[in-house]
Amino acid sequence: MHHPAVGPIRPILVALAVSMVVAGPLRASEIADRMVAAWTEWAGARGIAHGQLAVAFEGRIMAQATLDGRTGPVDLASLSKAITGICVTGLIERGMLGWSDTVGRHLPDAAAPLAGVRLADLVTHSSGLDHDVTQGRMQNWRGPGEPVHARIVQEIESQPLAGPQFRYNNANYAVLAEVISAVSGRSYAETCRDVVFAPPGRVQAGPSPLYGRFAAWGGWRASLADYARMIWHHYAADDPAEFPAADMGNGMHYGRGMVWRNSRDGGHNHWHFGALCFGGETDFMTFSVLWSNGWGAAVHVAGCPQDDWFATLDAALIGAVFR
Repeated sequence: MHHPAVGPIRPILVALAVSMVVAGPLRASEIADRMVAAWTEWAGARGIAHGQLAVAFEGRIMAQATLDGRTGPVDLASLSKAITGICVTGLIERGMLGWSDTVGRHLPDAAAPLAGVRLADLVTHSSGLDHDVTQGRMQNWRGPGEPVHARIVQEIESQPLAGPQFRYNNANYAVLAEVISAVSGRSYAETCRDVVFAPPGRVQAGPSPLYGRFAAWGGWRASLADYARMIWHHYAADDPAEFPAADMGNGMHYGRGMVWRNSRDGGHNHWHFGALCFGGETDFMTFSVLWSNGWGAAVHVAGCPQDDWFATLDAALIGAVFR
């Protein structure tokens, strides 16, 4: 299967992370071991030979695994959107931005109708941008060079807007990157690394050497352990309903670069998938999840995902943590 673009959130997400009952009184190490075993079995059943997994509980790394001995930072694909969403949130907390700010307030050269779109609408994919101009073109933006965020803004600023409902579109996050750079006076990547990862000097995170030109929506690279810790730090204690969120249907919402849903225990489950598929050896899939009970995982595996990979991986990890 060949997907020449960052993989969108597919309708399969509607069925994920729904039926969960807390597991019995297992020790944390046992649950971590079960998650590693479930992931390893899932990968083996699909002939996946390369990949890494990080398992976390309340922000602490409980286990790490590799299929082939390779370790270190990996490309994140659309898991990068959480970094952008958290970065915007951090700048809002610093008083530099506001969710109701329009694009034109911070990018005065932007044309209508994009100039009138709010940051809250961009981060939730409800800006009205319909046609995703990044799809089918990202293979041409691989390798070194300047980020293409500004180019995307110029291409879409006069694009007619559809209704405000949820439409997953990478261009929303390209616009956010330009706003972030404008208000910080620094590059998007430098700003977000410092805002999102703490302390920034102790993590392995930054734009991918191969995909960094579209970092804001799909081009970050990080160790899975650092990413899993970051997700816990920024999402676990917050009520996502207090932040901008778009209704995706079936109880799901999109906000701050993650999909979330209310859980049965009164908390919230967060997750996101990603994929970059250009029909070669560099194709890969990523997945990140944080459940309301404190357990979470970050995954990177080689290969362009088949139709069942997302749902079956989610189910395998749920089976290891919940009964």
